[in-house]
Amino acid sequence: MTPDSSLRSYILDFSQDYPPDYGALLDAACPPERVDLSAVSGTHLYCGPEAGNAITAAIRARGTHGIHFIDTGDYHYVTKFMTDAIREPFCLIQIDHHTDLQPGAFDASDGNTLSCGSWVRSVLQTNSFLRRLLLIGPPAEAVLAAQADPICQFGIRDGRVLFIPAEDLSIDGTVLSASETVNLPPPGADLPVYLSIDKDVLCREDAVTDWDQGDMTLSDLTSLLRRLLSGRRLLGADLCGGLPASGSSPEPAAVNLRCDRALYHLLCPFFSSSR
Repeated sequence: MTPDSSLRSYILDFSQDYPPDYGALLDAACPPERVDLSAVSGTHLYCGPEAGNAITAAIRARGTHGIHFIDTGDYHYVTKFMTDAIREPFCLIQIDHHTDLQPGAFDASDGNTLSCGSWVRSVLQTNSFLRRLLLIGPPAEAVLAAQADPICQFGIRDGRVLFIPAEDLSIDGTVLSASETVNLPPPGADLPVYLSIDKDVLCREDAVTDWDQGDMTLSDLTSLLRRLLSGRRLLGADLCGGLPASGSSPEPAAVNLRCDRALYHLLCPFFSSSR
């Protein structure tokens, strides 16, 4: 696969929890750009219109074609702004311990107020280019609750929404055959992919976050990603999840760096110049 010269990866730093040299620690030869958004108010957990405009401007200036680190899971709503920038039909693959489909604490149906727990619902309601949502990794109980939502029920009926709960991914600690379980049948098979990963899907040996976590191993995740992305056009990818730097010991930071570095180097080759 030929490396894509247009690849532009970056770190959106809202909390200043990333070390100053984090980009170089990920890839010394070609470090992702660091974008300091710490001065933008109203971004933690919830995002109002003014903050959303600032985030949108930062994304628009750089594009979505690359691998993007978007801080802790408190900022996962940034994926909504990433996918807003896509101007062609696409499939969103979300790998997460949570569905992020909850009704917002405020009315988010018009896209004006987002939260880290309701952004996927907003994408389903507002993004006219979204053709398929594949949500992988939440526990079955959370999936059942999401499936009872009328927004999801409509998407499930028309084949636009597909859930793969954590229980269907692991058998004796190994990933269930993706060729049988996660094969993205038509109409999703010919769609380009935007990928969003929350590291809270992983066990605490492979990532340490400030949310409750799943038990997937990093090895299982990388195996799953290879199966999901093989032969598919990757429009962009983002990763969130971690701990606030304040009060965090060096050990969790080292675990998260190893995870981020492994995923970064795994995903880079999936961006190809044959677009």
